[in-house]
Amino acid sequence: MKIYTYIIVILIYGNLFSQETLPIYFDYLSDNIYLIHPSAAGIGNCGKIRLTINKQWLNVKDSPSLQTVSYHSKISPKTGFGAVLFNDENGYHSQKGMSGTFAYHLDLGSKEFKQLSLAASAEILQSTVDQTQFLDLKDDFIEGITDSQTYFNSDLSIAYHIGVKFYYFTIKNAITHSIKDINTKSEFKNRRKYILTIGKFYKKGYFFDYELSTTSIIEESLKNNIVDLNIKLYKSLDDYHFWFAGSLRNKFGGDIIGKPNQVSYIFGFNYGLMSIAYTYTKLSNSKLDQNGSFHQITLGLNVFCETYRGSQACPNISSF
Repeated sequence: MKIYTYIIVILIYGNLFSQETLPIYFDYLSDNIYLIHPSAAGIGNCGKIRLTINKQWLNVKDSPSLQTVSYHSKISPKTGFGAVLFNDENGYHSQKGMSGTFAYHLDLGSKEFKQLSLAASAEILQSTVDQTQFLDLKDDFIEGITDSQTYFNSDLSIAYHIGVKFYYFTIKNAITHSIKDINTKSEFKNRRKYILTIGKFYKKGYFFDYELSTTSIIEESLKNNIVDLNIKLYKSLDDYHFWFAGSLRNKFGGDIIGKPNQVSYIFGFNYGLMSIAYTYTKLSNSKLDQNGSFHQITLGLNVFCETYRGSQACPNISSF
């Protein structure tokens, strides 16, 4: 178990100043794209409540876990709002945070559905390290870790939908409150991440519909790059609407060790206004010779639904 403890400590140092915001897993493929792109707030024909529970390495004590609760909806035909609460625990490091979003949606279409969306989010987070749990390691570098810090971030986001195509771009931590580096004690300000999602929905109708998309993430200060390649299939049977998604994530550049990659399989279904999804992620690292897995459950409820907006648009505009 001691080796696991060292691994968790390494993860703490790798994440304490690279994340400092809501971690980006694969829940955006579970009809929850608002978690990574604030411009999706109120973008569809329903208000959406989503609860997620994510757990890594079930057989390892203090392994990473994440819980989120989110809600977003329209305020008026042109405006939307959203909110997220989350608790992220990674070994002896934890983050708790909440954010609020305001979005503006501009209808540009006449016959074809076109919409431009702009949004800004404000976020407050508390990051904590429990130093008392490190005593058995007796490593000098542990000393001096800040017990707890509270700081603020602001995100900026834009989205464009045209027919069955969609484009999202978000700057995470665009405006941020500086924190102190645990090693140098210097001010650490740049935690910006750039997230781009591009996709297209193909409505076949006779057997299944499908959606192809890609999401790219760049961490500016660490020069880390992440690329997700995604496919999602949809099938309706009477009152049930099933979907299956597969995603391949590659990480490269910056402080990335080895050539880590992740493969995720997501299965979900909607019945009426309720939805449930399960995500299984398999990860590997060639240099560390490590393998592991994530498990995630997503529960959803749609509220205040209206007539479909753009019947030929992608599912995050006109859901089932």
